[in-house]
Amino acid sequence: MTNYERIKNMRIEEMAALFDEMSGNCIDCTEEACNYNCPIYKGGRYCDPSDIKSWLESEVKEK
Repeated sequence: MTNYERIKNMRIEEMAALFDEMSGNCIDCTEEACNYNCPIYKGGRYCDPSDIKSWLESEVKEK
């Protein structure tokens, strides 16, 4: 299952929690210029839309 498929199948509460977690990663990346804990981060200061697309198309990694 891809990350995109997983998100599509989420309840709204799960999706809200995911967006909250992901936005926290963006804040960390902005402040520190990198966030190695973010599943989308590839380098540089900000994610590129192609990085996000790549993550959405990738298989879910269990925590």
